[in-house]
Amino acid sequence: MKKPKDQKQWESWKIKWMRTLQKHCFSDWPNQPNPLNAKERFSAQSKGVSLRAIDFDGPAGRQTLYVSHYPGLEEPDLVVLTTLGEEGWTDFLAAMRPEFEKELGFENLPEPDLKSFKQHQGMYRSFKWAMAYLAPSGIGPNSLLNPDEVPKSQLDPIRVLELRKAVQTLRSTGRMGKVPVWLQGQGIMAGVTLYAGLFEPDIARFDLHDLPKSHKKSSFLENALPILDLPQTVALALEHSQVIMYQDDEEGWDYPATTAKQLKWNNRLQIRTPSPPK
Repeated sequence: MKKPKDQKQWESWKIKWMRTLQKHCFSDWPNQPNPLNAKERFSAQSKGVSLRAIDFDGPAGRQTLYVSHYPGLEEPDLVVLTTLGEEGWTDFLAAMRPEFEKELGFENLPEPDLKSFKQHQGMYRSFKWAMAYLAPSGIGPNSLLNPDEVPKSQLDPIRVLELRKAVQTLRSTGRMGKVPVWLQGQGIMAGVTLYAGLFEPDIARFDLHDLPKSHKKSSFLENALPILDLPQTVALALEHSQVIMYQDDEEGWDYPATTAKQLKWNNRLQIRTPSPPK
């Protein structure tokens, strides 16, 4: 992978990459943004935890953004928006079920996870943080789309746009317009997180768990590969945001790390690996 010799060359590459991505990967996105039509469906509080559900119009139909924090918290220090996969969606429902089963309104909820709910209680008592959650298309039994019936070339851009709209909803109807936004995802959803964050302003931080190290090793957004690979995409995010990678080893991300150092960006890539056994 060629590295830019200076910021001017980087800017030229960045413009070309972003334009080409929009043309080859996200060509189905509307030229003019459609209205969100966001509306709060419920807001409830119980035992030191608040949970809100905000419905908005996504590219495949109505989607739901969940927002949780300490009751009455007006100005969080930050909000973490997590894009959920199947396991994460199940964990979220299990964590919220002990106090919000009626509000969630789903049949066949997973067993309640009281330990996880208590962890949320403790976190909200200790920190002025808000947590937000999106289950994109193809996740959960009530999904608008069946991932087995939608080509990956269509499903991935839909999920990226859904997350973009979730960020916009969080900042508008969610009343988080002035709150630093962190984006988080795991595996394929880390890829969704990364690409969505490139198209939304002022993303303070990315937390990417087990992000595939190359489009060649993943079925995610295959059309991107002739344009750029995931190390360049991480570099695009790193220019203006903090990026934290969580993986089993420290390999795979020399390109964004050395690019940031060479161009003297304020942000530096962090790679966090599991602590060795004691």
